Amino acid sequence: NRLCYTIAPTLLDESTILSSLRRLSDGTELAVFEGSGGLYDSLPEGSAYGSLADFAAATKTPVILVIDGRGFGESVAALIQGFKNYRKDVHLAGVILNRLPNKDALPKMKKSIESISGVQFLGAVRQGDPHQMGATLASYRAHNPSALTRNRVIGTGNLIKEGIDLDAFLQVAKLAAPLTTPVKKIEFLTRRARIAVADDQAFHLTIQDNLDLLRRAGAELVPFSPIADQNLPKNCHGVYFPGGYPQLYAPDLQANVAIRKSIREYIEAGGAFYAEAGALSYLSRRLTTFQGIAYEMVGALPWQASAVYADDIQPDLPRDLLEGKSPSILSKSSLSIKGLREIRWTYRFESTPPTALERFDRDPTSSTQGSNVPEAFSPRPNLFVSRCYLHWASQPEVASHFVDYALSPRKP
Repeated sequence: NRLCYTIAPTLLDESTILSSLRRLSDGTELAVFEGSGGLYDSLPEGSAYGSLADFAAATKTPVILVIDGRGFGESVAALIQGFKNYRKDVHLAGVILNRLPNKDALPKMKKSIESISGVQFLGAVRQGDPHQMGATLASYRAHNPSALTRNRVIGTGNLIKEGIDLDAFLQVAKLAAPLTTPVKKIEFLTRRARIAVADDQAFHLTIQDNLDLLRRAGAELVPFSPIADQNLPKNCHGVYFPGGYPQLYAPDLQANVAIRKSIREYIEAGGAFYAEAGALSYLSRRLTTFQGIAYEMVGALPWQASAVYADDIQPDLPRDLLEGKSPSILSKSSLSIKGLREIRWTYRFESTPPTALERFDRDPTSSTQGSNVPEAFSPRPNLFVSRCYLHWASQPEVASHFVDYALSPRKP
């Protein structure tokens, strides 16, 4: 098994995507690309491909359609036939029914799907037990160490194993044409820096490419837990703080006074520090949950953070191009980089920190439409905080620059 990677056409150009596919699929038995949104829906302007269908057609990848089976009967075949006929250059090869409430309708649905030439019925996943799949993130807080618990993963896996014909799935995968792309030589620098990376149930959401790029730039990644550890790892040159679910673990984060003090002192001493998305709420003076409960946090950022959504709501994160003109720990001069904007938090500034990156707001329904909106800040020269999950592969040199900065002599 390998880690999941974000190779979204909305964030990366075609060359980077194809290079990533080649690199990540080498030596694997099966590579699965998970689509987000409709197969034929247009992607935003500036994307590497016009739609997910364009990506599938360009890479000659067979498509497996996953359909919400609730409320369907034999008429599901008409929906599938429509998808199949919509574009002849897209190879719709298989169908999976998801969230099937009961098995009574399955035989007739299966028969109707199998009547479609060239489309293989791969199985159905029943609507899961709420203790396995349907419960909210908040309901796991009291009894489990993570929103994505081991029991939840096993339960979901059992539902898939029970309902999906994995041998047939592999047969569909074999229909893919060979992927021929230019091989980009990947250089790994000698390990030269130790970068501490927050990694526990509260903070673990990041773009995997970022960590890979740090390793290639010569970083040894040292994990630590803001919940369990008392101090930052020793002898580290920099800190990388990913997003996550601090609102679910706010009592634990508040209770660990020692590491909050350690993080604050590290920043004040001039240590290279990068944080993104939900981590900004932890670095704030105070975090207020959606339920209105306030908790004391690190206090390295001059603002108050408030959760906008209930814990069980996972909104789609907008894709944005961010640009900055000033030098920072990620860039020698100007920087243009793409990322996913975290919209689950709002911040009330006590004093406005210097802007590091901003986006141009094109949303006609927004109050800031037509203006540049700050999305990343640099309150100190050694501190870079982004409300977005920045995809470093869209500007790969930022990893090397961060490591270089972390190793450079400087005063607090």
